Amino acid sequence: MTPEEFENYLFRTRAELNSSFKEANEITDFDVYIKLVLDHQERIAKVLFDELYSINVAISKFRGDLMNDNRKRFTMIMDKLSEKQ
Repeated sequence: MTPEEFENYLFRTRAELNSSFKEANEITDFDVYIKLVLDHQERIAKVLFDELYSINVAISKFRGDLMNDNRKRFTMIMDKLSEKQ
């Protein structure tokens, strides 16, 4: 999931939550508390997603660098072997 897809997901769930509150006949203090907790959870989810996404990007970059290094080593070994023949 890309950051944009995650933002869209949060936007859709936020819209659903808001429409549910608008449809409610009577909003109690407990409902307001639940909405406050959900707001905090959304902020936490955004931070966690950003952290996990940056870790995933770093791992992908490391994997690419490692593959390039392995290709260079393989090419160097093959060149040395072909020189000996």
